[in-house]
Order: sequence, then structure tokens, then C-alpha cells
Amino acid sequence: MRQRLWLLVLVAGALLLAPGRARACLCAAVASPGEEMARSAVVLAGRVLRIDAPQGAMVSTGDPVHVVFQVERVWKGPAVHNLVIVTARHSVSCGFPFEVGEEYLVYARAVEGELHTSICSRTAPLAAAAEDLVALGPGMAMAPAEAEPPAGRWRAVLPLLLVAAAVATAAVLIVTAARQARQGGH
Repeated sequence: MRQRLWLLVLVAGALLLAPGRARACLCAAVASPGEEMARSAVVLAGRVLRIDAPQGAMVSTGDPVHVVFQVERVWKGPAVHNLVIVTARHSVSCGFPFEVGEEYLVYARAVEGELHTSICSRTAPLAAAAEDLVALGPGMAMAPAEAEPPAGRWRAVLPLLLVAAAVATAAVLIVTAARQARQGGH
């Protein structure tokens, strides 16, 4: 009888101490829009322009994915037209499943010089964020982006082209003045 009791205690202990289903992403209780804004570095509404995911074989579901947003409205953070938000590659690692072309309300925290968000924040598709939009108020709408200066190598070449144009103009003026002086002297 005593052996059966010990066996029962041993089995019960093993069942209690046995690990349950593994979960990689555990989120704390959902904060209110105001609380989430207070702990975020950036709160914005924007459209996903591009998603830059690591290339090659997936090493981890937590690999960082850089999501480029066209910012349409800002409640907190810099008033810029484009902003990069980082999330994990997969929701198993709390990554938010952004889609190119879709609009989102994003709450992001500053982590080691980058802005990060996850499924544990109040980040949501804009169409599903009515409660947050009411609580946050109107925010600051971004004006349409003005034409950007030439990109890439043209930025470096443009000053040289301007100097070359100024030198050419000066040369034409000097040659013209010299011709006029010769014609006027004869």
C-alpha cells in the first residue's frame, strides 16, 4: 500500500511539473490606447510601402523584418514622410503580419536605435482601430511629400555639374568680351 501511495505521488508530481504546450510569444494584458501611447516612442497611421525580410533560409522566426511606411498621420514621434518599423519575421516570435499596400495604426518602441512593434502592442489594421483613433484624437496629418532631390549618385554629381556650368558660362563671357574688345580696337 505504501509503495502505491509513493507511485501515485510520483506520477502526480510528474504531471504537475511536466511542461505544457510551448509558447514562444506571450503578451501581457492589453493596455489602453493612452497607456500604449505613453510607453511608445512613435504612434502613427501609415501605408506599408515595402517589407525587407532577410533573404535565404529562415534561421529564426524572430529574424528582424524592416517595414517601410508612408506616414499619413502622427500622434507621437517625428513628423516624417517615410519611417522604418522593425518586427519579428513571424507571429510565433510576436512579429506583426504587415502586408504591402495596407494601412495600419502602429505603436512602436525605441530599441537600440530602431523602432520596434509586435503583436503584443495595440498595432492594428487601420480599419480595425476605431477605438484607438477615437481615444488618440485627430493627430497631425502629414502634408503630401514634395519632390525629393535626385537620389543616389546624382546627389554627389549635382554640385559638380553646377560648378562645371558656372565655369562654362564664365568661359563664354570671357571669350565674348575678348572678341568684342578686338573688334572694337580695329
